Amino acid sequence: MYTPNRVAVYPYVTFAVPSGGQAAHVITVDVTAHGYPPEAVAVELFVGCRSWVDGAYVVAYDGVTGGLDRTALYVTAPVRNQWTFSRARVELDGSSFLMWVRPMTEPIEVIAVLKGYYDAG
Repeated sequence: MYTPNRVAVYPYVTFAVPSGGQAAHVITVDVTAHGYPPEAVAVELFVGCRSWVDGAYVVAYDGVTGGLDRTALYVTAPVRNQWTFSRARVELDGSSFLMWVRPMTEPIEVIAVLKGYYDAG
């Protein structure tokens, strides 16, 4: 069963280029920390990103395993200074899913909004 419930995870955040040789910011999003119930098994996620260089992206994975075969949502910023948006269903592991934010040589701007959740009922 789907329940609409709009909550901003990142209303508008700029992520700097990672330091120390990291390729991306790896973020575990626990939906219960944003007011969603523990019985949620999946969420509808709306994500936007903008970059000043090609190749930057935001990606959300089902659960927190991070395996490429579990990719649920892929958002790119291939055109400089333009926003790219996507919406998809992301399965949860417990109450969490994983996001990677990958700036290239310049910061990347990100918007991420939980649109609602699914429970087993």
